[in-house]
Amino acid sequence: MPNKDYDWAYREALETITVKLSGKQFDNAFNYFIRLHCEENRVIYAHLFCGIAQRSDEKQINIAFNYFMDKVNDKNEHRNIRSKCTQLLKSISNKCNEQQLNEAFNSSMDIFNDESDDENVRKGCAGLLGTIAVSLNGKHFDDAFQCFTNGLKDSKANVRWLCVKSLITLSKKWNDRQLNITVQYLIDRFQNKNGYDCYISSWLLEGIAMKLNEIQIHSVFTCLINRLKGSDEKNRELYAESIGYLSMKLNKKHLDDVFECLNGLEDEHECICALCEQSLETMQQN
Repeated sequence: MPNKDYDWAYREALETITVKLSGKQFDNAFNYFIRLHCEENRVIYAHLFCGIAQRSDEKQINIAFNYFMDKVNDKNEHRNIRSKCTQLLKSISNKCNEQQLNEAFNSSMDIFNDESDDENVRKGCAGLLGTIAVSLNGKHFDDAFQCFTNGLKDSKANVRWLCVKSLITLSKKWNDRQLNITVQYLIDRFQNKNGYDCYISSWLLEGIAMKLNEIQIHSVFTCLINRLKGSDEKNRELYAESIGYLSMKLNKKHLDDVFECLNGLEDEHECICALCEQSLETMQQN
């Protein structure tokens, strides 16, 4: 094993040697590095794979792609190896052809939608889906969007959070229909409809607030202000914080309504602090 003081020199030497291998030798090298990466979990091996991928030719990419896909699809394989292979597929996705991207997308979709599969593998597939969807656009993008919106109700909290992150990534290319659908999801979640929880909605709102138009801002704001006025005391600070995400796009009437609503509440001080703190953070980020 390399001395930590020489890790990067060691990595570069391995890159140089490995990219010159072909066929079975290249496959064997990948097997060896994957085992080391999975067993020792050292950053050097993750960077090694990325470096090799970007310097590999089409034949070598095919070998690597098929190897990683076999591992990801094999439920008898150790979950850590499957999960790491989704990350490695993501790292070589820019070198894959359309047929390979289609294959990786469809397999990742099947695994992600299988709630009985390992949570970390599903999370890895979600990240891979988002990366491929942005590259392929069209139906793949629509399918990924639908997959992640459905995933917001997943039984695993970590998967729901990853779906939020993936949707925020996809939001850069959303059309009006997808943005309207997401706004309705936000409102339903804040209202705790259909078993939704409002924390997921708050996380998602933080990531897309600046993309909302005036009508959408007003709809979400109205929902939040009504929740502040309601009897859901345990989530009032969250509603106030969520309004803070909208602060850059609120008009004077909106702001007047907020402070009129907060005035006299038992937890007025806590809600105002949450609102002001998040508003300041939002202003600094934009």
